[in-house]
Amino acid sequence: MTHTPGPWHSIKAASGRAGNQAERDYLIHTDDNCHVAEVFQYQSTSIPDGPSEANARLIAAAPDLLGALVFLMKDGHFDECIPGQRGGHPDDERCSQVCTMFRKAIDKATGETL
Repeated sequence: MTHTPGPWHSIKAASGRAGNQAERDYLIHTDDNCHVAEVFQYQSTSIPDGPSEANARLIAAAPDLLGALVFLMKDGHFDECIPGQRGGHPDDERCSQVCTMFRKAIDKATGETL
């Protein structure tokens, strides 16, 4: 299964749930107005736009972030960090940690293992 192709955008909802709460909700959509997700502000949160705006931006960036990680991992940009790959440096712990973080994020997003 694949996700809805990006790019995705977040916009402040004009209407939605009853009352003033809808003013703090965000919609995630594609260029052709395909609805991808909604982000709701919890009523107990008193910060205007607070985490709902930041969460909406992060969700909207997901396809771009995933694409960048896949590009870096699949096109060999980090092969030197993987022990046994093109003269990898198993002693470079930081590089190895970065590769592991990238793989985990890709696996989480795609449900697959690189």
